[in-house]
Amino acid sequence: GPNLDLKGDFLAGGTRLAGASTTIELPDIYTWAIAGWPIRNAQHEWKVEVDLDYADWSGFKDLNLQLSNGAVIQNPRNYGDAWVLMVGTEFKALSPSALPHWNVAFRTGYVRSESPIPDRTFEPAVPDSDFNAFSAGLGFLCHAPGKFLGILPCDIFGAKAIGMDLAYQALLYDERNVQNNQQPLLNGKWDTTLHVGALSVRMNF
Repeated sequence: GPNLDLKGDFLAGGTRLAGASTTIELPDIYTWAIAGWPIRNAQHEWKVEVDLDYADWSGFKDLNLQLSNGAVIQNPRNYGDAWVLMVGTEFKALSPSALPHWNVAFRTGYVRSESPIPDRTFEPAVPDSDFNAFSAGLGFLCHAPGKFLGILPCDIFGAKAIGMDLAYQALLYDERNVQNNQQPLLNGKWDTTLHVGALSVRMNF
């Protein structure tokens, strides 16, 4: 994959000891996807999509830090490859009778992702494991002559529409039993759960 070259300073107690550089080899990612609309008319749109990603992390062997004084700080990674399956659906009501100048969308999705990180180089900074993710969301898109939140004209500043989206996602990581780590103190069971919420407002021109 492509390389990301990073340069900076190596500090200790706030004092610069040397210049530092490293290179991250990013993965080649291959995606296969298909989408369809079981319903698509003037009143409703229902979209279903399935994506399958393959991320080839096998080139990410290390994150060694090269210092300007000639020293090298070893940081092996030895990542593998990973598959990610994503399934999502959106049902959209177009200008429903209760909100004649709005489009309202209901969304939900599921992700199953493999981890490319082996037990040997697992670390708390990236506590990754295979995981399942479940998401749900709502979207509201207001167009003229409607008013956003009952206050702002939806064509204000020449906009075609104003939208608001809300989303929630729960990432449930498989419990990971790390063994034979390069830092023995990290051996053991790791369990991670993430809850993510989002609110966004946008203007379409």
